[in-house]
Amino acid sequence: MDHRKLVLMRHAKAEPVPSHGHTDFDRALMPRGKTDARAAAAWLIEHDLQPQVVLVSTAVRAQQTWEAISEGLASLDVKVAEIDVVDEPRIYDASPERLHDVLSDVADDTHTVLLIGHSPGIPDLIPQVVDPDASDQKAVDRFNRGFATSTLAAMDIDRPWQAIVAGTATLTHVHTARL
Repeated sequence: MDHRKLVLMRHAKAEPVPSHGHTDFDRALMPRGKTDARAAAAWLIEHDLQPQVVLVSTAVRAQQTWEAISEGLASLDVKVAEIDVVDEPRIYDASPERLHDVLSDVADDTHTVLLIGHSPGIPDLIPQVVDPDASDQKAVDRFNRGFATSTLAAMDIDRPWQAIVAGTATLTHVHTARL
């Protein structure tokens, strides 16, 4: 069976409250968020997690998170143009079930996916799909301490994207990207 890698990321640090005339959807990244997202790129490469497909919420802060990650990847000589980027409106304000639906649409021949989204959907999905007993204990402990902005959770999955169910993923790393 094919081995797949899934990285779930909470967007980088954004404006705390929508500015006058803007909605939550329009919140932009803070300068720290941009540098943290670039740091996430280095971490992805260091852990052999270069994505083939990136699923990005259409919210401004998630789009800007991917933009900063892609700049970081390009600075590490990654051919970013070869990554399939999907701007996915279903990720914004998504429940774990909706995120699962988004992942179910990933092509079977895709081996590494980065999904950039929001809290609480992203951190709520992780315990629903991860087998904590089969997972790296340090990663589980780190996840249990919270899921701040720019946090990434990497997991191994040994089944098709459409067949991810409770306890079928192995959590391998949890990291909060900071420069």
